Amino acid sequence: MENNSAFLPEKRSSSLQNTYSEFSLVLFFIILLSPLLVLPPWFIPIGWGKTIVFRITISIVLMLFLGQVLFRQADLTTISKKLRSSSLILGILATLFAVYLLSTIFSQNPQFSLWGDPLRSGGFVNFTFYLIFAVLAFLIVRKEDWQKIWDFSILVGVLVSVVTIFQQFSIYSKFLVPFTFRPVGTIGSPIYLSLYLLLLTFLSLSFFIKSNVMIRRIFYLVSLLLFILVSIILTQSRSATFGLTIGFLWFLFVSPKSFAKLKIFVIISLALIIPGMFYLNSHFYILNNQPDLIQNAIGRIVSMVEITRIAESRISVWQVAWQGLKEKPLLGWGPENFKIAFDKYYDSSLPQIGWRPDEEVFYWWDRAHNFLLDISVASGIPALLLYLSLFLALFWKLQLAKTRRPENTIIINGVQATIIGYFLTNLFIFDIFDTYLLLFLLLGYSLHLIYKADESKNNRNEIESITRKIYPYRKIVIASLFLILFWFVFSFNIKPLQAVKDLNVAFDYEKKNRCDKSLKLVDRITSNENIADSYIAVYSVRVIRQCISRNEESAEELTEKAVQILKINAEKHPQYTLNWILLGEYLNLLMEEKNKLVETGIPFPKEEMEKLSKEASLAFEKAALLSPKRQEVYLGWSKINIATEDFERAKANSQKCIDLNPAYGGCYWLMALTQGYLG
Repeated sequence: MENNSAFLPEKRSSSLQNTYSEFSLVLFFIILLSPLLVLPPWFIPIGWGKTIVFRITISIVLMLFLGQVLFRQADLTTISKKLRSSSLILGILATLFAVYLLSTIFSQNPQFSLWGDPLRSGGFVNFTFYLIFAVLAFLIVRKEDWQKIWDFSILVGVLVSVVTIFQQFSIYSKFLVPFTFRPVGTIGSPIYLSLYLLLLTFLSLSFFIKSNVMIRRIFYLVSLLLFILVSIILTQSRSATFGLTIGFLWFLFVSPKSFAKLKIFVIISLALIIPGMFYLNSHFYILNNQPDLIQNAIGRIVSMVEITRIAESRISVWQVAWQGLKEKPLLGWGPENFKIAFDKYYDSSLPQIGWRPDEEVFYWWDRAHNFLLDISVASGIPALLLYLSLFLALFWKLQLAKTRRPENTIIINGVQATIIGYFLTNLFIFDIFDTYLLLFLLLGYSLHLIYKADESKNNRNEIESITRKIYPYRKIVIASLFLILFWFVFSFNIKPLQAVKDLNVAFDYEKKNRCDKSLKLVDRITSNENIADSYIAVYSVRVIRQCISRNEESAEELTEKAVQILKINAEKHPQYTLNWILLGEYLNLLMEEKNKLVETGIPFPKEEMEKLSKEASLAFEKAALLSPKRQEVYLGWSKINIATEDFERAKANSQKCIDLNPAYGGCYWLMALTQGYLG
């Protein structure tokens, strides 16, 4: 008989497996702690540093897992069973990954689709890591560790809520920035904070009902009340209130426990609250004697003026997004490229998205504030259908699991209520890192609950047969993976993290009137390429602009520096309207600085001035091609025309600006100047 000893697994040590499981659990805890990580200057913008920590940590977990599998120290039989029991969900995940990959490859800007930018911390790479996170959590986390995972997540949510309360009431204001209206916690925005807490609310309720230990019941109840208080009263998010209400109704009315009195109370309460909201809207003086916090919270919910204003802006954006979707329904414009479609079909005459006198303006949008449009415009209708299919299949599998393991029904109800609340809330907002983190953790946990209900008796072990073939080359494979890991962590995580940190330090130096140090940092970070180059270019120019206002003697030199940065950025990312508008505006500023020098007797060649004016006009022309209905384009273009004494063209551009949205007075001012020059 042939000797197969070379392909036999090394002896598995249960202590080694336990050590690996414990270490992996610690790494998961580090990941789940990331919502609290707001450490300037490293982790600004909020979400950027968190995403970097997440990618690095997941890379390590994945490396350890593959090492365990290749060296056959893992329980390959259990892994194979888990994969087989969740083949439907994992198949949809794999197909969704493939569609996102194709959308990225055929994107209007593949680099931006791949990495996104620090401000949103999105992109295909991050989405891939969320998928890996969910699958690894399902395969690695032991049955007895899932409760620890969720207890820790709830504890982190409690700490985030405490920070939010401290911000609201200016407690420790030396360390925490106070927000007297709609605090943001450590999440960056009240609407994201409300969605983040919603993802913890229903599981806290489920654990409270199921637990028999008094101290744990108190912990879950306090957490539940805290999450609801912050979500509804402090963040004052209407969408989260809507999602929480419908999710709670689902939980209550499908629960195996009767809750008869509570159901009657809820029905009566809703019957009173809904007409009461309309009554308060027309009799708001009733709340005059209440604290500002209560007035604001109830006012945002019942005020039809406020609701109408937000509804108009959302509907206008959805109209624009629909036009973009119709042009590219199959693979979309590419992940993170919603703004390209939005700019192309932007219409400043639509309510609440153009310039308006005495109103808040919403004219730059990179999200539709609706997950249906966000996904379909960015990655196509197939991606949206797969995303919906994923959670519908999950919901259905969880429903089946109730009948097979009735002891988990309360927990499964909590998961289902979370899914319902999440999707209803996301009809009006969108995800960020912190919400994706909990959503995909919930996905991994749902697979765990389904696996418990669907354990297969099939003893086939596909993983065993694959690792048997790779086993002789395990050291070479692991060494290669380690090198790839090192390259990925340094080039695509540490390096851009350092660059954005230096940019934040540059802003800090500028505020302290130390522009010499600030500009040195700008020179250094803009001379090195990395995945955050577009973000760094735009915000470096803002640093330069502030330094110009502090040091007018160097205005010409600094403006030229800004122009060079913007030229490179526009050439690298020519698909974005804002890049060309900024370039045109700074070329205009440079012309103004040159004219000041001419007025002081310093000669400047006319040919050079003409060259600058042509470059500026070309920048606005490209912006107009990308976004033909943006008033900002024609506003800047008219200024260039006036500066170069092309008054007929200035008149035409000013008229175009007026025609797009007659409510904006700036267009009339330029028309008046032009008419004056024309006599």
